[in-house]
Formats: sequence, C-alpha cells, structure tokens
Amino acid sequence: MKFYDAWNYLNNHVIFENEDGFSMFQECLDMEVVKVDPDTNSISDNEEENTSTRIWLECGPYQKDCGTHDINLDCGAKTFEKAIKKLAKKVKKVYGDNREKALNLVKEKYEKKGYPFDKEKEEEWIPLLFNSPYSHLKLS
Repeated sequence: MKFYDAWNYLNNHVIFENEDGFSMFQECLDMEVVKVDPDTNSISDNEEENTSTRIWLECGPYQKDCGTHDINLDCGAKTFEKAIKKLAKKVKKVYGDNREKALNLVKEKYEKKGYPFDKEKEEEWIPLLFNSPYSHLKLS
C-alpha cells in the first residue's frame, strides 16, 4: 500500500467516524518523534546510544468525549510515511474492512472494560485506558 492510499484508508475508516459520519482520524492520531538506539529500536537510558530518529504513532477509535488508545495499533518507523503505512495495515488487521464487524468489535472492546462511561463515577475512570464508550456508533 502506498502512503497516499494508506492515509486515505485511515482517514475513511469507520472506527474514526464521528456521530455525523465525518472522519476524525487526525484527531485520533498521536505522533511522537524520538531518538532511539538503532540496535534495539527503543530509547536507551544512555542518551549517547539514541542516534536514530523514529516516528511513533498511537491511536484508537474515535470517541466524542475523550481520546482512546488501542495498543494493538501502536507502531513506528524511520519516516512518517512508513509509519502511516504500518498503521493502515494494523487497522485493517485488527478492525477489518467490514463496517458492521468493525463497529461491533469496537463496542465489544469497551463493554469488556465495564463501560459505558458513568459520569457519576468519573473519578473512578481513567480516560486513556484501552477504549472508552462508543454510544455514538451506529450500525446502519
């Protein structure tokens, strides 16, 4: 998949739609530019070993009231373009292309976490757990 195609795939995927059907992909995407140890692709405690730049991406399905983070979508690469291509592959693998199945998967994930979100117990809720409520999602 080429970068342009990957970007459009993500920008048009159902898990990033808001309640009006508009893409919120860019609002769901979190990007970090880091220096890593090229031998381990992780940040070393010894800063002198961190000589290679990496783009790290995190995101999760759109949620109106808060951000989400699906750790199954975490990825990184030497360039933004390569990282976006990896992210598109992960979204396709985890959520697929079938609208109904993708939305059901999103709903199942948050329901297993004890949601929907109860605003009365807000102090007990940590916003960036794996997923959050998806009451805005409609299958039709």
